Amino acid sequence: MKMKNELELIASLEKLGTKNNLDENSWLEKKTTPIINKMFQVGHKFTEPSNKITDASERRNIRLLSLFLIILFGIFFALNLSYFIFVPHYILPQADVFGYALMIILYSISRTEYAKLASILMIVMFPINIYANILSGTSLSIAATLNFLIPSYILISIWFSIVSITIFGLLNAAFMLTLPYLVPEIVPKLSIILGPLAVSVIVMVLLVVAKKHHNQIEIARQLELRSAYDATLEGWSRVLELRDEETGGHSQRVTTLVLELAQELGISGQDLDHIRRGALLHDIGKMGVPDDVLHKPSSLTDDEFEIIKQHPGFAYELLFPISFLHKALEIPYCHHEKWDGSGYPQGLKGEKIPISARIFAVVDVWDALLSDRPYRNAWPKEKGVNYIIADRGKHFDPHITDTFLQIRETTM
Repeated sequence: MKMKNELELIASLEKLGTKNNLDENSWLEKKTTPIINKMFQVGHKFTEPSNKITDASERRNIRLLSLFLIILFGIFFALNLSYFIFVPHYILPQADVFGYALMIILYSISRTEYAKLASILMIVMFPINIYANILSGTSLSIAATLNFLIPSYILISIWFSIVSITIFGLLNAAFMLTLPYLVPEIVPKLSIILGPLAVSVIVMVLLVVAKKHHNQIEIARQLELRSAYDATLEGWSRVLELRDEETGGHSQRVTTLVLELAQELGISGQDLDHIRRGALLHDIGKMGVPDDVLHKPSSLTDDEFEIIKQHPGFAYELLFPISFLHKALEIPYCHHEKWDGSGYPQGLKGEKIPISARIFAVVDVWDALLSDRPYRNAWPKEKGVNYIIADRGKHFDPHITDTFLQIRETTM
């Protein structure tokens, strides 16, 4: 059965979910000279991450790492070339040969799903390569060589936290300060390393400040985006209730009760957010149910009930393409599963049913029993309690049922 308004729903939510993830090629469409445009295209091609990586921020990190390795290779190549031209009898140090090979290998890795590993190896091996040059006495300029530690800070800032940047910077500074005592024949005076030491400390401080500022911006952006998501989901929840007038207010009521029960069971943080979104959208699959079945004022026939039973599957088809809602999907897809395995659509049993769906199942039935329906009046609370108790261990998770009844007892 083709779901009503399916395309409109997916388009609306996906548009919201991707509004801040700009197309990677859009910046090439700006008005630039043909030569600059061509340079951008070439750079874009040589930093293109694997198609297996779909997260936008991860792709940006990988592009930055790949570009960084390309530029670094070029800088080292230009430096060695200048030595060959201007320094008589210059011989390429083995450590530099190793460095070139390492950068080529890491560049190949950097565009795959193992990009972070490439960054870690570079962070470890780059200082080792520099130190090997110093300790072997092959470096032409100790100060210049130490300044090449700065790329390691940049690599740290791509992937790791403020704490990591600080620790790495302090370790490098400590090493530099001890060089005159470790190898006095190569670094006879502390003044030789004061310049690169100052540069290193300045870079570390600037990266810590930049990272903190970036984190604050990212947190604010995420909060704003999450607020927009939630406003849209609440809007869709109200639209669904307008279509199904006899359950008006149901989504808001069960969402409030579900969150209360979930917190009582020790659930917190982002898990609560996922539960709230799932509760608001629990019946979104009913958009695929024909009006004559959904609004039938009398009991459903077996065939009509089979149509109704398709709505969790419709919800899955609607929401699964939206990665932001994957965890929230547990409730719309599984809230009709039963503890004894007699539910639908998958016939899950016991703890194989997601806990969010098990929590929701109790609250959903409770609210339905205590609400008016076209084919019956609302039940008294005492009768509703007896029904919930009777289905404990059959329809409902026993522990969740007991916790729910304890909460209801204090509010009845």
